[in-house]
Formats: sequence, structure tokens, C-alpha cells
Amino acid sequence: MSNVLIGIIGVILFIGLALAGALFLGPRFQESTNNSKASAAVQAVSQVSSAVNMYQVQEGKSATNSAISGPTTPTASYTELVTGQYLKAVPSNPAGTGAISISDGPTASSKRITMPLSTNAQAICEAIHKQTGGTGTTVPTAANIAAIGNSATGCANVAGTYTAYANS
Repeated sequence: MSNVLIGIIGVILFIGLALAGALFLGPRFQESTNNSKASAAVQAVSQVSSAVNMYQVQEGKSATNSAISGPTTPTASYTELVTGQYLKAVPSNPAGTGAISISDGPTASSKRITMPLSTNAQAICEAIHKQTGGTGTTVPTAANIAAIGNSATGCANVAGTYTAYANS
């Protein structure tokens, strides 16, 4: 009889400890997921930015402004980057389904690579802001991106959409 009672107390204790662990460790697990998606997003825009830089140096012309919807359907600029072997494949968006796009950068000769974030966007953008050396806890707005500099990589709130970016 006492063995059954000790077994029941052990099961209750185990369930209590499991719930306590989930309560205290749950936010840390979510934070680590956001940090890994933030790292992947920064890597994706940086990879395209590096490819655009190499393309401009080796081909002597600027990459075209464009967007892509995925690795199987690149538009003109990405076709040039992939077929020219500047990119092995178009990187995917780790935090949503938005297309990575190339547009004019803060200076006449530069390009800005952007990628909209949709899944848990604010938390991922804040993680990108921390990982790229951003100061403070406030994510920059679109107006502040141009002032950051030509070689910056980070995340900003562009008209209510959190966007990872890299300038090339």
C-alpha cells in the first residue's frame, strides 16, 4: 500500500516539476527560435548583398532592381546572379514568405537588399537589431535606415512591416 502511495506522490512531483520547467524555460526556448531565424535572415540578405557586390565589380554594371518569389522562380536580376554563379541558389525567407528584393540603396552606386518578415516579425526584428550591434531596444524606422550607412545590415519597421535589410 505504501509503495502505491509513494508512486502516486512521485508522479505528482514529476508532473509539477515538468510544468514548472515549462513555465520558467518556455520563453527562453521561444527566444532561441527567434534568434536562429534572425541569424538566418541576416545571412540571407547578406549573401545576396555580397553576390550583388561581386556582380557589380566583375560585370561592371549594377544589378537590376527586382524581387523574387522563391528559389524556383527568380526574376531577371536573380537569374543573372545564379547563372553567373554569384549565388548557388536564391536564399529562402526563414521568417515568412515575402520575397527578397533588390532596390536602390542610400547612395547612387549602392543597392539595398530587403526581406519582409511575417512570422513573429517584431521579436525576430528585435533579435536582428541586437545581433547587428543596434543600440537601444527600439527597432529603427524606414527613415533611419538611410542614416545608418552604406555597409549596414539590420532590421527596420518600414510602414508597419518589419524588414531585414543589407546595403551593398
